[in-house]
Amino acid sequence: MPKHTETHYFLYYSKMINGKKYWANVKMHNHYKGEVLYTIESKEPEDIIRDIKK
Repeated sequence: MPKHTETHYFLYYSKMINGKKYWANVKMHNHYKGEVLYTIESKEPEDIIRDIKK
């Protein structure tokens, strides 16, 4: 069984704050249209997939 059944997919956003880069892990919710903040991380996540073509 999937760990996050309410989640359609996850997104990552990066932001520089005081010279340090942070990553916001955001989930796209299945039950309504919208993003929900899941975690804020101080190191780049290892599971990022870049440049996905739709």
